[in-house]
Amino acid sequence: MSHHIYSKVPRIFKRKFQVFLAIGLCIIISYSVVACSSFLITSSRSENIISSTLKHSQYFKDILSLGDDNYYDDENSRFSDEDGLDNLNSFAVKDPDNYFNKKVEDLYQQKIGTDLEQKFWVLDVDITKDSRVEIPSYFYQIINENPEQDQPDTFIGTTHDIENRRSPKPIIQPFDPRFTLGIYYHYLKKNYPAAQYGLQVPFNWYDWVDLSALNPYLLASSADLNRPSCDLIDSRQDEERLNAAKDAEKKENDRKVKILKGEDPDAEEPTEEEIQKQEEEEEKKKQEEEKKKQEEKKKQEEEKKKQEEEKPKEEDKPKEKRHLVKRGNAEDANRFCINDEKLPSNHNDGHEVHPGFNAFGREGRLSEQKSILAGQSYLYSFAPPPSMILFLTKDGSYNVTIDTENNKPLIDNGLVEQYIADTNNDHVDILQEFLSLTKEIEVNKHRVLTAYEVELDEESFYIDFDKLTEEYEKNIMNLKPNERNYLEGLKYSKFKLDHGGPPKYFEEARLIESQTGDHYDWRFFHGLMYGSYDQTLVLHRLVRTWLSFTRKSGIRTWVAHGSLLSWYWDGIAFPWDNDIDVQVPISDLHKLSLEFNQTIIVEDPEDGFGRYFLDCGTFITQRNKGNGNNNIDARFIDVDSGLYIDITGLSVSDNQPPQGDRNRLPDGWKTPSDEDSEVKSWVDTNLYLKVYNCRDNHFYHIDELSPLIKTSIEGEIGYIPHKYPQILSHEYRAGLRDKKYKDYIFLPQLRIWLHEMDLYYFMKDKEVWNKYHNYNLNYIEALQDPDFDGDEKLIFKDFQYELTEEELSKIKLNNELNQKAQVKDFKAHKIELTGKDIDAVYKLNYDEILDLLNKDDIFMNFYQSKEFTAFHENEIMRLSFGKSTASLINGAPDFKPIRYDPFLYKMKNEYTTYENEVARYMQLSESYTQNEKEIENANRHDYT
Repeated sequence: MSHHIYSKVPRIFKRKFQVFLAIGLCIIISYSVVACSSFLITSSRSENIISSTLKHSQYFKDILSLGDDNYYDDENSRFSDEDGLDNLNSFAVKDPDNYFNKKVEDLYQQKIGTDLEQKFWVLDVDITKDSRVEIPSYFYQIINENPEQDQPDTFIGTTHDIENRRSPKPIIQPFDPRFTLGIYYHYLKKNYPAAQYGLQVPFNWYDWVDLSALNPYLLASSADLNRPSCDLIDSRQDEERLNAAKDAEKKENDRKVKILKGEDPDAEEPTEEEIQKQEEEEEKKKQEEEKKKQEEKKKQEEEKKKQEEEKPKEEDKPKEKRHLVKRGNAEDANRFCINDEKLPSNHNDGHEVHPGFNAFGREGRLSEQKSILAGQSYLYSFAPPPSMILFLTKDGSYNVTIDTENNKPLIDNGLVEQYIADTNNDHVDILQEFLSLTKEIEVNKHRVLTAYEVELDEESFYIDFDKLTEEYEKNIMNLKPNERNYLEGLKYSKFKLDHGGPPKYFEEARLIESQTGDHYDWRFFHGLMYGSYDQTLVLHRLVRTWLSFTRKSGIRTWVAHGSLLSWYWDGIAFPWDNDIDVQVPISDLHKLSLEFNQTIIVEDPEDGFGRYFLDCGTFITQRNKGNGNNNIDARFIDVDSGLYIDITGLSVSDNQPPQGDRNRLPDGWKTPSDEDSEVKSWVDTNLYLKVYNCRDNHFYHIDELSPLIKTSIEGEIGYIPHKYPQILSHEYRAGLRDKKYKDYIFLPQLRIWLHEMDLYYFMKDKEVWNKYHNYNLNYIEALQDPDFDGDEKLIFKDFQYELTEEELSKIKLNNELNQKAQVKDFKAHKIELTGKDIDAVYKLNYDEILDLLNKDDIFMNFYQSKEFTAFHENEIMRLSFGKSTASLINGAPDFKPIRYDPFLYKMKNEYTTYENEVARYMQLSESYTQNEKEIENANRHDYT
């Protein structure tokens, strides 16, 4: 029947059907080929199609160009037939990605098997094996009051008995977050259900921050005539010595420049009067030229200036003198510090002894060590307690407020003794206590954000603070304590804006030696970390905890500026970054300030032991730059280092929007910039345009931000703006394309940024690179060789290839001096990759990449991040093609932290344990007690 029907079909339709059938088969075959080739990513045609699609970025072009016709040539492969790896080479050709991953795992096993330096433990971020600490014996050890009778040396009984019969406690105790948090989790579990109006807990900063820098001064005798005072943290003499050293260095460099110029290095320098006279003459000429230009400009702006004078600008208002005078110099410490003997009689910080100096604020610059002492002294003696502690869990949080009447530290407040009485334990396991708490007490999770897309409406970016203040004042009798504090802040903010502008709210650890101290909050500063691995660990945990806290508290936030750009490249922070930027709508900044200001946020202990302090600035009503003192609205601060996240709020303001936005205004719309306009404010214009800005005048349109898109940042769930490519292209012209920045190069094969010097040395001599970085393997193999004759000269042959820091500094200085001297035909010696070298780097095949991974630091960086960056690569590929990533993100694994816990890292690097520190502190305290007795006896003898 079918044949009969088909025979009646006209020939032209037969031919059309045959053509369509052939085309269909071609399409199916083509689709199959494309689907297969997408895994090998070797098709140059596919590369061209994708590259032309991604107009904003060259990122995937590099990924797609990894394939090479000679990529797995047997002659070039280090895994030859002679090694018995025929199957592996075949595997490499058929599935290069799996081949590479297998070889990476082999290299991992090789490295941990030859880890002579004992450093690969940082790759294991599991903290369960480090969750337990022993309780110091002085909390439970009993004094044997009758030596003739046998008595147990440990205690089981009531806390009252402990107080009467325990051994004396030392006056100092080592800090360990596992000990503090374990005790507090138990306290929460026991008391949370019975707290009808919310649980209050004792608090002292001594238990939450490492204040051990004060220990030598706390142990100094109060009767010692050389007891420390505020002079100890005065840095004026340090500054003088530093300036003298800088002057001497400059003088020596100037001498070298004269020699290079062929001048007499010992020729007399012009006097200060001659230099000043010359500068005055040059300045006079400049002023005369500028005067002519300004006269004409002044006439044109005269009318506009009169109008502006009717409305005084913030920058024209008088500033507070405190922030204008000597802000860059060291100050007399007595301006912000008080000695022990001058502490008020009613001073109550929970401590019986003090360090001799007690900082109540911060002014001027300090040396690094004295800045540490000043911050810790402030926390010890004067810092107010937080308003709340928020304990994060996997699913939500627990919130507790502070019992301001109980400010004794753990060594004296009875919580540890109560724990011993409840559990009969001589140890604390933070994870056991935490899991027991979460099992018995339900967490708060009603605010958790779970949506893939989070909408931001226009109301999110506008708050009428005058109206809000009025509403609070009408209901003042019913306000909660946090609402009363917030109201006072609103009123103070308005007052300062109306009377000269607000003072600077945040104070950084400004140092006399370096500008990098400005990246640390002064209260929690524990020393510079700039460029160190410790800094990388802290920033990683900092952003993860911020994202966890805000998402579980219903706060809408997203990473911004450089942090957003770093997310784009590989999902983790740039290795050169020393801070993090996030943004929030003004409505969410209001919520943060009202509900969470001055809160300690505790990291989920299944991830780590971090503690963070949320500090919201007082001047929330100021929505423009003003006097420039307060560009940042709030900070999320790591209390172990002082490093922080800058939090900026976006809102409608009276700032003039960019010209591009103003071009969208309808004809006839009047603005303050129009001639003869009666409009004095930009607020209505910005409301119409739906553009919002931070205090630093970065403007965003609502369509660029909303809806926020769910993503994973450093392995933690977070959100990014909807049109992030548009935002980044505007802020960083080449940020989405340039794979080289500062001294780093992005390597698509590994999905990480590498230091240019490493690639420089690798490309210069791969053989020496491999010999140097395979030293451990060669050493162990040589020792295991039965034919080894004991001659270690060959084993210990020096394959060192890197220039030392001193050599690099000399090269840099020589370049600078020769350029300054303008030496003819001088060519600077640059230790960097050429454009041709960089192209060669991007063409490295997998075997060469494995050679690059022989360097331990590069291997560890890649191995820690490879699973997450592979996930991010998949995500960014989909987003770049305009596809939803909802299924990918919602089905993503629960990424554990990529980096090691900072506290454990520090402890292991110092080769110590909590138990060892307790023993050491007890010895110090015994020496202190003995010293006090000797001084007391001596004084008594002198008196008699």
